[in-house]
Amino acid sequence: MKLFLFIPNSFTIRGIIAQLYGFIYHILKMHERTEREFTT
Repeated sequence: MKLFLFIPNSFTIRGIIAQLYGFIYHILKMHERTEREFTT
């Protein structure tokens, strides 16, 4: 757990932003799939 103390804030922030973008991208893809299923 102490390893997190050695990680710079910029690195953790970039990791969080990357995870958020990946999560949002996944939701958008799932939303497009559901819309296509409903329209067809």
